[in-house]
Amino acid sequence: MNSNLRSIPIETLRSILRLDEAAGKLYWIKREASVFGGDKATAELTAKKWNSRFAGKEALYSKDKGGYCRGAVLSKDIKAHRVIYALVHGEWPESDIDHINGDRSDNRPENLRSVSRSENMKNSALRITSSTGYLGVSFNKGCGNYRAHIQADGRLLHLGYFDTADDARKARISADKKHGYHKNHGRSAA
Repeated sequence: MNSNLRSIPIETLRSILRLDEAAGKLYWIKREASVFGGDKATAELTAKKWNSRFAGKEALYSKDKGGYCRGAVLSKDIKAHRVIYALVHGEWPESDIDHINGDRSDNRPENLRSVSRSENMKNSALRITSSTGYLGVSFNKGCGNYRAHIQADGRLLHLGYFDTADDARKARISADKKHGYHKNHGRSAA
């Protein structure tokens, strides 16, 4: 995580953003003139302009290339799911935030969990470049069979060669369970 974001206190987040937990969306809270610098008249005008443009409107909703909702909070670029996690749990996440259902724009708190990078990788979608349509299964052209493999404990483990893609897929599913992969791992990419 960008350590720069830790400089934003959770209480500050709570004073400027409202979380709709059911929708997993953030909204800007109305700001008082005292938040803005300058003399009283300037601060009141600035607050009026800011509030008419932003107060009550959705925040951090722009999607990046990866499908994550993001935006700026106090001039710092940040992903919405990290802010939502911080608001719900009262602390910034230590590592990755996993979107359990694989939808990177579904930021409902029950769809977010703080996990290590390796744990997050155990809940990945099937790559669109997969030639077999199964995660951890590849076609061996030289032998005309299918190879199953899995990444576990930092090593690539060979699970065997199989006559059919379905048999190789079954071996991979069994290995997923053995090595603690999430039940959604290997789902079709959205």
